[in-house]
Amino acid sequence: MKIKRVLNASLIMALLMFCFTGTVFAREPANSSLFSVMPAFSYSRYPWVDITSEENTITTPDTENYGMSFVMGLKFFDKYGASLNLTIDDPKFQKMVDFAGTITAYDLILKFDIHTFGGNVIWDPISAKPNPIPNGYDFKTQFNNVSLLYRWDNLLGESFGLLAAVGISYSSINMPLEYQVRNKYRENLPELLYPGFGNVKANLWGFSMYFDSLTPLMEMTKEQRFLSMLRFEYIPLDLDAWIYTDFIIGIFGKASYDNESLKWMAAQNGVASISGINSAPDVNALFMRYTQVLGIKKVWDVGLNARIGLAIGGEGLLEWFSGFTDDFAIKYDAFSIGPTIRFTAKF
Repeated sequence: MKIKRVLNASLIMALLMFCFTGTVFAREPANSSLFSVMPAFSYSRYPWVDITSEENTITTPDTENYGMSFVMGLKFFDKYGASLNLTIDDPKFQKMVDFAGTITAYDLILKFDIHTFGGNVIWDPISAKPNPIPNGYDFKTQFNNVSLLYRWDNLLGESFGLLAAVGISYSSINMPLEYQVRNKYRENLPELLYPGFGNVKANLWGFSMYFDSLTPLMEMTKEQRFLSMLRFEYIPLDLDAWIYTDFIIGIFGKASYDNESLKWMAAQNGVASISGINSAPDVNALFMRYTQVLGIKKVWDVGLNARIGLAIGGEGLLEWFSGFTDDFAIKYDAFSIGPTIRFTAKF
């Protein structure tokens, strides 16, 4: 998904919410499972990033480092997903979503998480290793995650002010990284000493957990919200604490490497080949994403049964990706911090 498409999707999501909400300001909306899960949209900026996995490279992130999250019910996605430019790249995951929609849309959530970032990578001037990127490397990339979740907090019988869901995730990663030597597995290539640099792509299935204290308030009356366990009792603005937690782990799938980079490594190290040049290596890959947000939220009643919810807070985003063969490994470990805003509507 390109950056412009993502920005357009966010604007369309906000417009759709406001338009639908406006139509019900003065009347009770008809019961419809289309909105059994209130759609929500988040936007985050990350002005501070710490990449801890670099050994011979130095990455300078650019200013276009932001994240987006879209949460909706399956029927809402079926009807408006195309308008929002939200697509599922993996056909098997799309079939699973389609199958889930034929059974029931109630308490099933579809969540898209997008992290767009880029920057410039240079080889560390003090590194004694051969430089695979003498002119530096500019990149712009995007991590995409989509999760099909079941909301299980409703099984408790009453709302405690915290949405809880668990399900299956699909992650798409595309990132230029250093190819680091695996000293532990150098029996096959005893002379291999010098690392390389190239692109890495991975598509991984896994599991997802999601918690949010904004969405449940959209289902409560003003009196019920007053009794919410996360309410700030001594603030006259009737604010609540906002807690948002998201965890994704990808463990099943494939990763592919840049064969030209492997050839460069082979030439620098004086060996005939490195695994992956003549055939695709058997690559092990793992991905983990953890998001934690703390902030404040506010819900407004704008009709008989329509509400608008807004939350702001500070977000910490941890992303970790690792892949390896017997001869080399790649790793990405970054922690990002920045402000975030979340909007949702019940109509």
